[in-house]
Amino acid sequence: MVSSLEAYANIRAAAGKYVVPDMPKDPDAGPFEPLVPPPLVVALQDAYDRYTELNPDSEDAATIIYKAGELSQRYNQFAEARDRFQRVVDRYCGQDVAINAGYAIIDGYTVQGDLANTAKTVDMLASKSCGTGAAKTEFAGKLRSIGNAVIFQEATLLFEAGEFEAAADRYVALVNQAPDDPQADNALNNAAVAYENIGRFESASKTYERVYTTYKPCSSPKLKPGDKCSEFSDYALLRSGFNHARFFEFEEAVKDYLVLATTVDYQNSDKRLTALRNAASLQDSLQAYEKSAKLYYDVAKLAGSSTEKAEAIYRAAEVLEKAGDDKKTIAAYKKYLKDHGGQADQAVREVEAHLRLGQLYRDNKDRKAAERELQATIDLFSARGLQVGSFEAALPAEAQFLLAEYAFEDSRKITLKSTVSKQLAAETTKLLDALVKVSAEYDKVFGYRNIEWTLAAMYRRGYMFESVANTLIDAPAPPSLRKGSDAFYAYKIMIQDSMEPLIEKGILLYEECITRGKEFKINNVWTSRALERLNVYRASEYPLVRDPALLLKLEDRR
Repeated sequence: MVSSLEAYANIRAAAGKYVVPDMPKDPDAGPFEPLVPPPLVVALQDAYDRYTELNPDSEDAATIIYKAGELSQRYNQFAEARDRFQRVVDRYCGQDVAINAGYAIIDGYTVQGDLANTAKTVDMLASKSCGTGAAKTEFAGKLRSIGNAVIFQEATLLFEAGEFEAAADRYVALVNQAPDDPQADNALNNAAVAYENIGRFESASKTYERVYTTYKPCSSPKLKPGDKCSEFSDYALLRSGFNHARFFEFEEAVKDYLVLATTVDYQNSDKRLTALRNAASLQDSLQAYEKSAKLYYDVAKLAGSSTEKAEAIYRAAEVLEKAGDDKKTIAAYKKYLKDHGGQADQAVREVEAHLRLGQLYRDNKDRKAAERELQATIDLFSARGLQVGSFEAALPAEAQFLLAEYAFEDSRKITLKSTVSKQLAAETTKLLDALVKVSAEYDKVFGYRNIEWTLAAMYRRGYMFESVANTLIDAPAPPSLRKGSDAFYAYKIMIQDSMEPLIEKGILLYEECITRGKEFKINNVWTSRALERLNVYRASEYPLVRDPALLLKLEDRR
């Protein structure tokens, strides 16, 4: 009957009238709903079952049972299929067909997503050690691989469910028991990510270290036959550096980043630029400014876009400025302006670079160069179409303030020394003209609508009015007025009274500085100075709030 039905099935298949489904193996092809087999399949399967009942010891009994199970599995009748496959494994383990039955049981559980029973089946088959010769050895190895894949999948499901600690432990256990498994590097990387997600950063760093010390990057030009490689090696090295930096272990972080950024093994890594940039930033934090600047220049060489190049060169100039080497800093800012001045996306940086140069020249007493760069800051801000009231408006506001400071310094050099009325009048006129000029320079700061530099200009204008008034009050009296005489005092009182409007104007500016500072919740050096000056004139209204003592003396208990 078996022979007749198989022959008939072959005839029907040749005529295209008998087609059975493929064995289900791909979990993504589901769902695998049970199908109704055609009558010929039912008859053939029934014949297989009857044959093995009548001839359980025949040499082809195991194969016949397997064929019956295969028909059930093709039509997604997994429970029936497993019963038949399990009989093959239990009764005929010494034959190679038992290996096929074992694979079929595993496939059935796998496509149904039943990882627990898949793992149990792998353990069961491993304990039975079915098959013969080379096939038996190969099957044992395959079972280990399948078992490892099940563990990996279980860990992945835990990871996706947010059970990060359990997932990490499963991943690490997999690698510990099967370090040569093809998924070992992936498992270690996933374990490290899981540890990061639950804040176990030290465990994460150690796990990342296992990846990049065990595996070379697969893109390494030094990779040799037999070397272990992983696509996660460079990522692991990058994250290791990041975790060291997280705990302020900057030296260790820099070491990791530089391995990734500079060694031949990682020269083809797409994470090299990130590592180089991070190393440069950390060297800055470590106050290794020269090393940081060099690394930023390396970033500029490696960067793919003009924006990244410009930012790296600018950062190099910034860290050199921290080092206090003005000559190198000036050269660095000039290099930035030469290479990237006028670049469409560098408007703010370009304006800022001119301001920094102006400040550096001012610090080095080069007034001509300082004024040139400060004026360039102001002109470029307008030419680049940047807007007043914006965050970057602080740049031209500061530049204008510093130019006004130069004018104020010039006015402070004007003294009233003459005792001859005509000459004293000329000196006074010169001083008042300077007052008008300096006031106009500070007024320009207000136009940028930057509150911090507006407060600075308010204070300086007030101080300028007060300073000019005091200069005039302290000017020498005419020689015809004997010092200490009634006429002398009358003259001094007259001068002081005539200066009251200037002093009052200064007081009003100080008050405006305080008021605006409170309005914008700003308390800085300019509001503090304004309060100090107001305390001189109106102490009851503007009492000084002293800073708390930072040093305590031991109490004398003698």
